Amino acid sequence: MKRMLRYLKGDHTPKEIRWHLVILTGGFWGLVLLARLGYPPANHYSITRNMLSALGCFDARCNPQWFWLFSLAMVYCGFVMAPVMLYIRRHMKIISSWRATVGSIFFLAGSLAIALTGFFPYSRTVFLGAWRWADIHGITAVSIGVFFSIGAIWHASLLVRDRIFHKRMEVSSRWGYLVFFPPFLIVLTVFVVIGIHVQWGLFFQSGATSALDTLMKATAKVQSQAIIEHISIWGLTLFVVTFAALIPSQTPIPGRDSEENKNPLQVNEPAEGS
Repeated sequence: MKRMLRYLKGDHTPKEIRWHLVILTGGFWGLVLLARLGYPPANHYSITRNMLSALGCFDARCNPQWFWLFSLAMVYCGFVMAPVMLYIRRHMKIISSWRATVGSIFFLAGSLAIALTGFFPYSRTVFLGAWRWADIHGITAVSIGVFFSIGAIWHASLLVRDRIFHKRMEVSSRWGYLVFFPPFLIVLTVFVVIGIHVQWGLFFQSGATSALDTLMKATAKVQSQAIIEHISIWGLTLFVVTFAALIPSQTPIPGRDSEENKNPLQVNEPAEGS
């Protein structure tokens, strides 16, 4: 039980986190494969034409019998990924505790969005009132990309800032900060693929539409291109796995936190007698 609690807090050893990543990716993609094998041949599933979410769609035209396997995969992935985000935070906080915490909040929000995508499978049937299952599923799916994109950019800027100004991160003498190049190269590649399909001009148009409506309209082409969704999910999997597996294990040093490293919102207590 103590070991399980330690894992839930992200307090893995480097060897343990690698096994955790194997269980995460193997379990997730194994369930996705089972959902794909259960997809009716008559419905002709194709990664160039159908979104991955079609495997979890219970409409008759998709996967009405085995859709729950994909939903289970998403819920499993979201919850099993959360400790990985806490593991990353534990090793990034040597740079800045509060900045690492902010970054982990973005990643944890993305993990929650993954689980919610499983709880709200894609379907064109009515969920509640004017809302369809597909409407809620679309919001949670887009949220995954938003939260993980912000989190990746935040962590990249944190590492670059540390490399230039502080060098608090303990890295190997052979590779240095280049050890982080593979995961963020993956992110950059996905960003480029998605970015060329986003209608950026909509973000700068004045109007009465909400931020969510604008986001959904601007990413409409991305949402309609099945292969882009597949590339994004493959990229997210590779990013999380490589980032967590390659991040050097850090040994907290007592007293190392400087004033700059503390939460800027923290108020220092006045000295006794002042």
